Amino acid sequence: MKKIVLSAFLIIMGVSYGQTKPQADQRLVESYGEDIYQILQYRKDYYKFLLFELDNGYEIVNVSDLISPMLLSVDDIQTSSGEAFNVAVADESTSFNFMMYNFMRQKEHNVYYDLGDGRAIKFTALKVLWQQFDDSGLNTKN
Repeated sequence: MKKIVLSAFLIIMGVSYGQTKPQADQRLVESYGEDIYQILQYRKDYYKFLLFELDNGYEIVNVSDLISPMLLSVDDIQTSSGEAFNVAVADESTSFNFMMYNFMRQKEHNVYYDLGDGRAIKFTALKVLWQQFDDSGLNTKN
């Protein structure tokens, strides 16, 4: 009897363990949906980059400190479901998920969006960001 109970317990634990999803950052789940679990499982280096990008890909800067930047408007920025961007969200640095919005990014140049209060969101050029990621030691693919 003990062997049957133990066998049943092990089978149940094995099945439930096999169905458990790996832990993914909630911000990436919000941005990528269920696809993030595939990325996490099969492209861990890219998943690490996405986390790095969320934490390091943008900064809030004073417009007066910029030398003749081309400032884009946030008026047309929205989520994929059509929710308009709220400037106050950008101030929540620990939870701001810029990937949920249709911000334009560029490979070679920083992109600036005017927040309308003397500040701008600066998105770091993707090429620079990849180099920072490589230099950080987090990229284990190299």
